[in-house]
Amino acid sequence: MLESLLEIKNAEDSAQNIVEKARSDMKRMLEDAEKRRDEIFSSTRSKTEEDVKKIKKISGKQAEEEAQKITQDGEKELESIGKAAKGNFSKGVELALSRVIR
Repeated sequence: MLESLLEIKNAEDSAQNIVEKARSDMKRMLEDAEKRRDEIFSSTRSKTEEDVKKIKKISGKQAEEEAQKITQDGEKELESIGKAAKGNFSKGVELALSRVIR
């Protein structure tokens, strides 16, 4: 009978050790998972911030290039209008002079 009680006690102790080890392992696995989650979040955040900076830089360059193109086109158009205006002014002056001279 004493032997049976000792076997039961040993089995209970063994079961208790298994439960404690399982709890310890589960706690460690949860901590590792949280740590990994934080690492993934941090890495993803950093990469996203870098990507946003790259996109802003590219967008800024594209905007500058577009603004320069618009400015150049505007300057060309202004020059063309200026030439046309001078030509029209000269023709107008000639017409006015020819009417005065007649």
